[in-house]
Amino acid sequence: MNTLALISLSSFLIYVYLGTVVYLKQPENDLNRTFFIYSLIAVYTCFTDFQMRISDGFGTALFWFRIGSLWPLLLSALLHFVLVFTRKSKSRWDYLVYVPLYLAGLVFGLLDYSANLVLDGPKPSPWGWSYGMLQQTLIGNIFSGWCAALIVLGILLCLRCFLKAGDAREKQQAKYVLIGTAIPMLAGALEIVFSGLGVEIPNLIQFSLVLGSGFWAFAIWKYELFVLSPATTVKEIIRTMSDILLLLSPSLVIKVANQAAVDLLGYEREEIIDHPIRILFDENDYKQIVDGPIASELAQRGIVSDAEITLRSKQGRKISLSLAGSLVRDKNMRFQGIALLGRDITRRKLQEQELRRYQEKLEEIIAVRTAELEKTYAQLQRVQKLEFMGTIAGGVAHDLNNILSGIVSYPELLLLDLPKESPLRRPLATIQRSGEKAATIVSDLLTLARREVVVKSVVNLNLIVKEYLLSPERTKMQSYHPDAQIVTDLDPKLPNVLGSPVHLSKTLMNLVHNGVEAMPNGGTLRISTQSRQVREPISGYEKIEAGNYVLLSVSDPGIGIAAADIERIFEPFYTKKKMGQSGTGLGMAVVWGTLKDHGGYVDVVSQEGRGTTFTLFFPASSQPEEHAPARVPIESYKGRGETVLVVDDVAEQREIACGILEKLAYKPTSVSSGEAAVAYLKRAKVDILLLDMLMNSGIDGLETYKKIIRICPNQKAIIASGFSESERVKEAQALGVGGFIHKPYSIEKLGLAIRTELDKAAAAN
Repeated sequence: MNTLALISLSSFLIYVYLGTVVYLKQPENDLNRTFFIYSLIAVYTCFTDFQMRISDGFGTALFWFRIGSLWPLLLSALLHFVLVFTRKSKSRWDYLVYVPLYLAGLVFGLLDYSANLVLDGPKPSPWGWSYGMLQQTLIGNIFSGWCAALIVLGILLCLRCFLKAGDAREKQQAKYVLIGTAIPMLAGALEIVFSGLGVEIPNLIQFSLVLGSGFWAFAIWKYELFVLSPATTVKEIIRTMSDILLLLSPSLVIKVANQAAVDLLGYEREEIIDHPIRILFDENDYKQIVDGPIASELAQRGIVSDAEITLRSKQGRKISLSLAGSLVRDKNMRFQGIALLGRDITRRKLQEQELRRYQEKLEEIIAVRTAELEKTYAQLQRVQKLEFMGTIAGGVAHDLNNILSGIVSYPELLLLDLPKESPLRRPLATIQRSGEKAATIVSDLLTLARREVVVKSVVNLNLIVKEYLLSPERTKMQSYHPDAQIVTDLDPKLPNVLGSPVHLSKTLMNLVHNGVEAMPNGGTLRISTQSRQVREPISGYEKIEAGNYVLLSVSDPGIGIAAADIERIFEPFYTKKKMGQSGTGLGMAVVWGTLKDHGGYVDVVSQEGRGTTFTLFFPASSQPEEHAPARVPIESYKGRGETVLVVDDVAEQREIACGILEKLAYKPTSVSSGEAAVAYLKRAKVDILLLDMLMNSGIDGLETYKKIIRICPNQKAIIASGFSESERVKEAQALGVGGFIHKPYSIEKLGLAIRTELDKAAAAN
């Protein structure tokens, strides 16, 4: 092994060591990473040079010559290192310099690899195989110019850095980097010159790399070239920290101010250094330092933290600081001054003030919203209470309807058979009227439960008011309260509403009766109607949504309603009257139920001692008014011997229905459940079914009809129920069920329903 090969091997080992040590010292440092890249390329170059020099033949030497053709990258990496070392700050545009730099070195290396276009080696020599000399071609000349440019630029950058070094340590670092960089660069320049003269100096580059790396190694060891020293670290931290730092003498004169303090306060450094700290404060704020709690805490504890002070900038701007401070003492514990560290919290203080304003505004909004929510919650509770009591009332009413069917329907059947002179007619009529009154109370319960059959038609509230004023109920009420007067103010162009005349009339009657009874000393009660377009929701007794409405108002100048009672006036049986003397206690509950069945709203305004006004909002309708049908004679709905199957779980109801049907010339049969009805139709046929919708045991009317139409697809049926038309009733009607009648039914209602369905079937056939 020749001497030159040993030099290449030594260079290889040196750069392996230097690159590894530097990188592991501080891998996040950009300079260290760049040196590591340069070391890797140097290691690669030295290793391939070593292998080429010890080759025992041309073929092997040519192989290692070409493997080592990427050596121009070494010069690119060297200049990269110089640029990183000498620059002041990192830029995101650095790649615009480094990419072309390495790309040029790579291109020259590939040209040499492909056809020896840069060097004319490998060539035998007394010291082993060598790279030869630069080709005297255009590419060789371009390469020479590129190398010369990089060498000159690198040396100039290092020299400039050396001349501008700020302190002794930086100057020493710059000096050794300049020497360590200049040696291989000058060696490269000499290679170019000698090559042009035809003279080859063996291993000049390798010698220069070893020598240059020695200077770098010394700078690394002696002057911590690639690692920040403690002194440098402290200075850098103070220089770059964002919080302000002030060091004061014992006489409170500013001795040190970092860049953050200079920038924040707007002073030049010489304007505050060696000046009393008083210049940075208003008088009141200055007292906090010398006489206030900050000075006291510093004297007692030696430190202060989280103190808030206000400085004044050169321009007069107030700056809020969060201050920390401590007394500075020497090793003999003698007082040397005060160190103050402050963080600018001006923006935070402004944000806190803004946040307080928003918080106050938010609290106001929350208070308003809370009041609205409390009102809404109270309304919701009221509605839930009414629905709960309505559910109970509905169940009771359903059972009462089955009982009342006998009291209402049997007298009607018996009266048909009795002669006019029979002494039994009067008691039977009395029983029938009592049953009808009881049915009226049940109807009120169903209205409360919102399970009443509400047959809606197009009506005009003016007509409802006029008919009520001429009714026996109004005459009877007036006889009990002769000092009460009723006046009206009716809009002659009042739109119609879609509703039930019976229920609307009862609602008006209940409001008038309540109003009259609220005037024990007499007075004038006013009934008025008007149309109104609500453009925005109204928050009254309840929230009234936007829409077109017809208003019915009943206003009295009576005793009024106490504030504690007004929320409960629509509860069933809630009354201040004596039970038994003023109705059932369901009047206002019926008003509420009717209103909700009609999709309306109510507003109540009352003041104790000054009267009450109820205003009902009904959705307006553009449809024309309908006229009531004339009474139908019994002959028009009598049967013609058709068969009817009555399905009802109540024995009395089956007996009543069969009695009515027999009287109407039908042939009835009855069963007590839906299952029994299905079994009956498997063995016999009937013309029509009378189905009870709700049965206490077994399947209900809907399920019964579903099973029956599987057996008899076109089976005719009508449904009877103590409740209103539910979704299950409508589903049954969609499957083919015809009419729906409400219990307790009269002979006319039942006869008309069955006759209509049978005639419809006959017309279809």
